[in-house]
Amino acid sequence: MLDQNTTTAITTFITAVSTLSAAILGVFLANRHNEKQEKTKAIEEREYRKKKVVEEVYEVLVRIDSLCDAFAYDVINGSSHPGEGIDVVGQIKVIRETSDRLKTLINLYIPTLKESLNIYINELGDYWNVIGRAFSPGIGNAASKGQRADTIKAQETSYKESLHSLQKKLEEMVN
Repeated sequence: MLDQNTTTAITTFITAVSTLSAAILGVFLANRHNEKQEKTKAIEEREYRKKKVVEEVYEVLVRIDSLCDAFAYDVINGSSHPGEGIDVVGQIKVIRETSDRLKTLINLYIPTLKESLNIYINELGDYWNVIGRAFSPGIGNAASKGQRADTIKAQETSYKESLHSLQKKLEEMVN
């Protein structure tokens, strides 16, 4: 039989090894858990940022559409302020600057929508050009309110289709 000192030494050694193993295992498991939490948090953060970009793109689309609607309304109905003309170039410039923000956001953050964006931008350009021409000398001055509205309405349909197509793709990304 072993003497008491040897038994104590063996017991102490087993206890120390067990404690050390448990500590190492605990640190390993805690680090593994923290890594999983960090990965989950990073994924959630990326999803959150993606949703915020999609939301901003959607808001810019709505803003552009509102600007186009106001522009078309002004051209069809005339200026709401007597004696003032319509600043066709100025309104097109504002729409263009706003659409540039849309291009920036999609090209940087949602490149999968570049093709839809190009279709939309082409339709938008055609639409604002039709609105501007409906007000230009020759067409705008001689044309009646109904003729201007018909001219604008023809292009508005294809513009709105491209707008709704892009909005639908954005909505699918969020849901």
